[in-house]
Amino acid sequence: MKISGLEKFSMVDFGEKICATVFTPSCNFACPFCHNGDLALNKNIALISEEEVFEYLSQRKKLLDAVVISGGEPTLQADLPSFLTKIKKLGYVIKLDTNGSNPYVLKKLVCDGLVDFVAMDVKNSLTAYPVTVGKPDVDLNAVKESVDFLLSDAVDYEFRTTLVAEFHDEKNITETADWLKGAKIIFLQQFVEKDTCIRAGLHPVPVETAMRYAQILKRTERLLKKRRNGVFFDYTPADTFLSSPTLNSKSTPTGCFLLSVICFYTSDISLAWLRTIRSAIFAPEQSCCRRN
Repeated sequence: MKISGLEKFSMVDFGEKICATVFTPSCNFACPFCHNGDLALNKNIALISEEEVFEYLSQRKKLLDAVVISGGEPTLQADLPSFLTKIKKLGYVIKLDTNGSNPYVLKKLVCDGLVDFVAMDVKNSLTAYPVTVGKPDVDLNAVKESVDFLLSDAVDYEFRTTLVAEFHDEKNITETADWLKGAKIIFLQQFVEKDTCIRAGLHPVPVETAMRYAQILKRTERLLKKRRNGVFFDYTPADTFLSSPTLNSKSTPTGCFLLSVICFYTSDISLAWLRTIRSAIFAPEQSCCRRN
C-alpha cells in the first residue's frame, strides 16, 4: 500500500488510546482549507515502505493501543484491506479517517471486522458540498450513503466538521443539523491556516459564532446512556491542535515531547505505565463540549 507518512506516537488522535498514525497519499476531494494540501494533491510526496511501518508496529505492541489510518483518503488505496488485516494480526485496534466518498469500501471494511472506529469528515450541508470540497461533480449520494451507514450504528463513529468562515454560515449549519439528526458524536473543529493549505487567505469562524453553531447542531443529539454522546465544541488558540486534550496546569508541552521520546526509543516499558504518565500530563476535560 502507498504510505506517505507515519506518526509514531500520538495521545490525541483516538480518544484516550495511545496510537500511531499512518498517512496515505492522494484524495478525491480538494477542500481549499485542507492543511495536508501536498498530501491530498499528491505533490512531491515521498513514500515509505510497508516493511518500515510493520517493523515499528511489531516492536511497539507493548506501547501502543491502536493504529489510525488517515490521509489523503485511505479508501482510495486498493490494498487497504490487506494492510489492515496485517495490523489486526498484531492485535491493534484500528480507527479509519475518511471523507465518506467510498461507501462500498467503508461497509466492506466494517463488515469484515477490519475497522473498529470511523471518523468521517462531514464537510458542510449537502447544498454547499461541491464548493466546500472543491469538486463541482462530487457524488453526494455516496456521501449520504456513508452517513446513513454510520447512523445505523454498524460501527462506533464520530462526525467532524472544520468550520471555515468562507464556507460555513448559519443556513448551512442548520441544514447539516437536519441531515445528521440522530448522530451520536459531532466534533466542530477550528480551522487553522497553514502554509500547506490548498488555498491561502481563509479564516476561522469566530468563537462566538461557532458556539452558536454548536447549539444548532445539538438538535441532532441522541440521548443515550453513554458518556461520549453529543456535540463536542473544540476551539483552542490558533497554535494549538484542536483535538488535543486540556493540558494540566502543572505540566508543559515539554512533558508530551518527553513521553513521545520515551515511546520512540524504549521498548521495555508497559502500556499501563504510559497511561499513568499520560494522566499526569493531561487534565480531565472540564467541558461537555470537549473530547472525552
